Parts: sequence; C-alpha cells; structure tokens
Amino acid sequence: MPAIGPEKWQALSPYLDQALEIAPAEREAWLATLRKQNPTLAADLRTLLKEHHALDEERFLQLGAATPLGPPWAPSGWPDAAMVASKGRQPSSS
Repeated sequence: MPAIGPEKWQALSPYLDQALEIAPAEREAWLATLRKQNPTLAADLRTLLKEHHALDEERFLQLGAATPLGPPWAPSGWPDAAMVASKGRQPSSS
C-alpha cells in the first residue's frame, strides 16, 4: 500500500482500531457492511488488515523496543549500539 497521508490516516485509524477489536471470524461480515457504505474505505482497511496480519505472522510486532538487534554472528550479550554510544566503550564482563 502506498504511504498514507495524515488526512487519510485520520479517517482510517478509528476503523482499524475497531476492526482489530473484532474477532477475525466476525471481521469479514463487518467489512462487508462497511463496503456497502464506503467501498474505498473498506478496501483500504482490508489492505491495512492484511499488512497487519503479515507483520503479526512475522512476529514483528511482538519484538519489544528493547530487544537488542545485532549482527547474526554476534555472541550472546553483544552490546547494543545505544549502550556503547552512551558509555563510549563496551561494558565489562563482570
């Protein structure tokens, strides 16, 4: 989906929140009703829900902001860049 501008996001956001609160099994009927009222909004919402589902499947949203991401070859306990930058050095191994 192309980038969403602020006005479009403002229109979509409440519907997205509502859709995510509805059980997936019931969501399709809800979208069908919305499609009758506003086909464009429903189509955009469906795209956002598919993207959300894909990210959820990749567990992207479950990673916490504090989850350190280092190179794949990094040993366990590899310091994250913020820690190194704030200390100016790598932490000691004590």
